[in-house]
Amino acid sequence: MMAASGVAGAQAQPVAQDRAGGAPTTGGAEVATTMLPADGLRITVETAVGERLRVFGGGSPGATLVEGAATLGARYALTTEAHDGVATWVGTRYSAAGHEGRPELAVTAAACKHTGAFVVSGAVEFARELAEDQRDAELGVTAARALSRRLEVGVAGHATVDLDPGRADGGEIRWEASGGPTATLHVGRLALLVHGGAAALATPYAVAAGPFALASVAGWF
Repeated sequence: MMAASGVAGAQAQPVAQDRAGGAPTTGGAEVATTMLPADGLRITVETAVGERLRVFGGGSPGATLVEGAATLGARYALTTEAHDGVATWVGTRYSAAGHEGRPELAVTAAACKHTGAFVVSGAVEFARELAEDQRDAELGVTAARALSRRLEVGVAGHATVDLDPGRADGGEIRWEASGGPTATLHVGRLALLVHGGAAALATPYAVAAGPFALASVAGWF
């Protein structure tokens, strides 16, 4: 029901975090593998270019660009929590299969901050298809708390809303949303994230809803 792209995709991938600054690390590279029941295996690679810029790409191996929802993008850190009190960044991405399964470009703005025992993050994204004037906006929020040096638990959710009148070639999705608990286990340079809950998707004719579950493992060096 969900595609691992945009804000939802980011929530599915436990990337390396700067525990002091609450922002992605600025060195090394990361490899994340996400197992989605609807979409199968997905691999994403992310690396740093300088101190503030990160680039990433991914998709499903053995599939075409569209079937594998190939994604390329970058994000730039504007501030860090260690120096500015809140971590913020902006980014852009290309996806071969976006909100309605067609190629799209998107811009993203996100923020992350520690508040007491919790770390709270949010992201907003605006996307437009390359071939047609089909647009959508997405909002994602997460909140997590460390129970120990290795284990974090929390909640995550996202909602995507269509911003155009519709399309005549089929595949119209008016909105989609998902949310539920998360847990992340850190073991050395590896992290395992599990996320589940409820998801819903609305077309012009019906609303489909049901449970979802995914697992993601990441490593960085």
